[in-house]
Amino acid sequence: AFSIKGKAMVNGEVLTLGTTLKAGDVIITGEKSAVRVVMKDGTVIDIQEKSGFKITEYKYKAEAPEESSSAFSIFGGAVRYISGLIAKKDPNKVKLTAGTATIGIRGTFVNVASGWTADNLAIISNTVGGDFDFTGIGIVAGSGDGAGDTVAVTTSVGEATLTLPDGSTLNVSAGNIGTINTSTGASSTAAAPPDPIAAAAIAMANNPENAAAAIAGMSDADAALAIAALVNNATQLGATKEAVLAAVSKAVASKPSAAVGAAYITSALSPNDAATFAATIAAAAPEQAAAVNAASNSGKELAPAPASTASAFNLRVATDGSGDVIVTNEDGTETRITNTNASGSPLTTEQIQEALEVLNSGS
Repeated sequence: AFSIKGKAMVNGEVLTLGTTLKAGDVIITGEKSAVRVVMKDGTVIDIQEKSGFKITEYKYKAEAPEESSSAFSIFGGAVRYISGLIAKKDPNKVKLTAGTATIGIRGTFVNVASGWTADNLAIISNTVGGDFDFTGIGIVAGSGDGAGDTVAVTTSVGEATLTLPDGSTLNVSAGNIGTINTSTGASSTAAAPPDPIAAAAIAMANNPENAAAAIAGMSDADAALAIAALVNNATQLGATKEAVLAAVSKAVASKPSAAVGAAYITSALSPNDAATFAATIAAAAPEQAAAVNAASNSGKELAPAPASTASAFNLRVATDGSGDVIVTNEDGTETRITNTNASGSPLTTEQIQEALEVLNSGS
């Protein structure tokens, strides 16, 4: 798990940063939440709010990529998918399903949105335990970007094909959104608004000088995801290696706080070029050179990501002479934590988790 914002669960338990995921795991996100996952082959999966996602199958052999395969199931909500080495070797070795629709990927950046159904809620309930409170994280049948049996696929790079059990298909080319009802087979396609992550990657590919503007206003995790999209889609977007490195350098120089995450994810996506990316990023953010090199080594080996790669909240944690812990929230308010009581605005569970991570890291 590369980054987590808000509330996320895996198999009914709280998902934490750096958790190692495996085939069979079911991930659920709550309201205003997101989880980014980096697989061993460099596949990036961005599970957005109020979504259910399963790693149905995952087999990766770096020494024999032709024997590798993966399959993912989307129960409801929305997921970004940036393909990795398995799909680049053979797109047929990657399978995405949403309801009864199978989604074939002939590209490297797609969004899939699916409405929650009562059946899918039941499937997940049986997987993670019948007493799991879906309504507590904002999930109900019919919620999400679609309702019931509706599946929508937005293709930013390449193309995608939705196939129903009766053999009917819907092709979705780049820049379009295809919608299909898995019960009736009714379908439509239309031009899609640009995905902000994909748009940033495309802008950087078109001209490295666009990098700073492309990620302006993004969180560190979103900026790292845009860089990942650029690295993974460089060939399709017509960007040379030199152009990619220049764009990454300018992006990090404009947002040094994203340097560690960028180093981790570029090294995971392109392990053979990990040293080159690390050197480029360290030069753009020299104050973080040591952390960048450490993150690059972790990314290359796909060890748990450093906690600093994905801050969901802009917290500042400090102690004073009395030994109290003072947390400055993203809105500027302060919370003082003492041995006996807490005053000020209350912290959310997610903020407490991050505060502990900051304290434990010693930063």
